[in-house]
Amino acid sequence: MNKTIKGHTYGTQFFLGGAMISGFVSVIIVGACMVEKYTWLILLPISFGVISILFNGVYRLIGKSITVTLLIALMFLKNVIIPIFMAMGDGYFAAHVDTASKMLPAVLLEIYEELVVFIVLNWRLKRLGKSISNAYMGVLDVRKDKVKAFSLITFIILLVAVGCFARYPQLVSYISIGVSGDTDKTIQQVRMQMLMKETVPTLFYYTYTFAVNILRWIVPAMVTFRLYLSHKRETTKIILSFLVIGLSVIMMTDTVAVSVYIALAFSLLMCKMYPTQRKRILTFSVLAVGIAGAALLFIKTFGSGEFKNTAIGEIAYMLQAYFSGPENVAVALEISASPSFSEIAGDILKFIPYMMYFFKELPSSNVVFNQTYWGSTDITTQIIPMISQGARHFTVILAPIYTAIVTNIAIKWETKATNKNELLDYAVCAIGCVCFSMAVAMYNASLCIQLYLNYVFPIQLMVWFIKKISVKGKL
Repeated sequence: MNKTIKGHTYGTQFFLGGAMISGFVSVIIVGACMVEKYTWLILLPISFGVISILFNGVYRLIGKSITVTLLIALMFLKNVIIPIFMAMGDGYFAAHVDTASKMLPAVLLEIYEELVVFIVLNWRLKRLGKSISNAYMGVLDVRKDKVKAFSLITFIILLVAVGCFARYPQLVSYISIGVSGDTDKTIQQVRMQMLMKETVPTLFYYTYTFAVNILRWIVPAMVTFRLYLSHKRETTKIILSFLVIGLSVIMMTDTVAVSVYIALAFSLLMCKMYPTQRKRILTFSVLAVGIAGAALLFIKTFGSGEFKNTAIGEIAYMLQAYFSGPENVAVALEISASPSFSEIAGDILKFIPYMMYFFKELPSSNVVFNQTYWGSTDITTQIIPMISQGARHFTVILAPIYTAIVTNIAIKWETKATNKNELLDYAVCAIGCVCFSMAVAMYNASLCIQLYLNYVFPIQLMVWFIKKISVKGKL
């Protein structure tokens, strides 16, 4: 085993040992799999163990670096946990195409993706570790005038959203409270949203949805900032902050995963705001996200009470839908149409707010993926995995190029965060770090563009504007 493990603390040795043991258990379970097309799944947990040993140095930053912690957790989920559920299920997969012949290439692509993630983390390890060590020495700088300006802009955006809603009440269907596993309710909600798009003028529709997406982030941020400046007890501030964050999380739009991003980003921010309570905040956040994730999976899997396969198979199907499992990668490999220039253009232009309306007729890799998946152009519920989109754009050899870029972006956001001791700056960097870390497993390059322009950039712009007028003495 690599000598760098000698430098590990007891805690990181525990995480690395736990990963090894879990991987070994996964190998045994997957090795006993009775589904013929899943024979090669055993390579996934084996690869996780081998790659973890080769790059064991990255485990030193688990619990310290949000990027490292999230990415290792996501790779563990994709390559150790998901194969267990797949092996214990009955092999059913609700796709229009037979994925059996593409399962080995799909597994190899997943391993390729995992290897690249660890290589990038290991490459940036020293610099990131140094930045994090220096960050613990910094004191958070908070200016009341900037927080007030942030609150004022938040209120203006809220007024815009309320104005659009007052004019077109049917916009209410864009937001739902929590999630439902009831198929009939889901179909009904989709129909209401389609009707909303048809009856609400384009300018009002995009303005409202854009404002709501921003408000999901800046309202809890504003409340958290103002509570921090208040004279309440620290424990009270933290509890109230979590309540407001929780309310924002349960207000769902068409991107359910963003709720997880919000919870993690603000947990990271609160650790910086209340360093003496860091362990408690992290413990509560991990438990809350874990329980909420399990509840979401349970509701989405068992909510309708109608299963086409075993309960474990349903869980495997749902996990792969959210975390780009081997079956989804295999479906992408079954796409018969070659990528075209118009598809690549669509992968960019169709995901830019406002501009997307003018290019909605363009094809995209997401569209052709769903056509292959469902055998129809009417359903677009699935996301082509990032590794698969990379393979379509750059060939299989360069398939992880998007993965490498997005992983590096996530690390850069965290490095920026560790160098920022001003509250608003740190908040922007924390949000960017979490969004891009999670996107590696849950999104693709096109959706990363949308993720940045819908959530990170507007907040970044707000903070930039506040800083500009602050420097000019207008605050």
